[in-house]
Amino acid sequence: METDLRTQDLRTSTTPRAEALTHTLSQLSSPTLDFFWTAIVDYDGFILASYPFETELEADHILAASAHLLRVGERVSQEIEVGKWHYSLIAGGDVQVMVVALNRECVLSVGMSPTASLDTAFAAIREIAPDLIRDLDIARRKHTDLNSLIWEHSQLQAACA
Repeated sequence: METDLRTQDLRTSTTPRAEALTHTLSQLSSPTLDFFWTAIVDYDGFILASYPFETELEADHILAASAHLLRVGERVSQEIEVGKWHYSLIAGGDVQVMVVALNRECVLSVGMSPTASLDTAFAAIREIAPDLIRDLDIARRKHTDLNSLIWEHSQLQAACA
């Protein structure tokens, strides 16, 4: 049986890193946030972690939504020269899907209620930023390019100490 590497789901991994990332994502679950799912997706198309495990959307749908929003966001940013891409959002009648750049290697993909507040969503993402820095080992990467919407320079410096 041949495995399609593009849709391989790494959530079942029992590595300490995957467990730490899943725990960090679980901090985003609260009634005020109204998130349906969250996932960290790398640029190669792998889900590094997601929460909750049992989502209505299959892993390949989360990957597809993340990849499309990432590519559209980057392309539009380049074409209309608005600077570095930070996030993309598409809002429908049933769900809002937001993809936020964490660095040059991975994104945070979030599915949330169509009535969820973006201010509240960004505040929650900023709250878990120090844990994401630690769990993804971003502070030790030499060629990382952080998203200034969610990272503060002091957070990265503190993680390196």
